[in-house]
Amino acid sequence: MATINTINQLMDIHSITAYRLSKDTGLHMDTAYSLYKDRGYIPREKVIDAIWKAYKWQPGMYIMCVSDKIAEQISAD
Repeated sequence: MATINTINQLMDIHSITAYRLSKDTGLHMDTAYSLYKDRGYIPREKVIDAIWKAYKWQPGMYIMCVSDKIAEQISAD
């Protein structure tokens, strides 16, 4: 089993760029880009709190557990 983040899907739906995420949340730009580009990047509590304060997104909306096979398929995309 693997844990992945899918925040890029939420960001795309709401037309939020990594730059905008960084500005809205106060997160470092590298963190915002890692969240968007790296599905294996699982944010720490501080990042989750910043996302909640800016957008009211619950962690379950963008962090999920999937089978290793699905995680491999997603990583290949």
